[in-house]
Amino acid sequence: ALATGGIVTSTRGAQGGYMLARPANAISLANVVEALEGPLSLLDCTDHGGGCEHQPGCPTTTPIQRVQKRFRLCMDGYMLDEIFGKAGSKSGFDFDFVTAPALQRGNTP
Repeated sequence: ALATGGIVTSTRGAQGGYMLARPANAISLANVVEALEGPLSLLDCTDHGGGCEHQPGCPTTTPIQRVQKRFRLCMDGYMLDEIFGKAGSKSGFDFDFVTAPALQRGNTP
């Protein structure tokens, strides 16, 4: 799934293995999750191809879509190099939806 999703490339053989298909700073947490699980969608009404039996007229659609957008921005804001640490730096991952990097860049929904 990760190779098909463009996250890793594979090489066969005794000296083979897997390596990132792009630099770690160009692969987001959202990219990895989508490669493994499919589109990021919290509920049917946030699925780009879907909807639910209660639409139109559901009073929660707009708030849920705002949450979905914020969730997506957060997942897009964490890159693999930040999650696993850069070479020579302390590895650590402080996952905070309020201060997510993408949200800090002014992409607040």
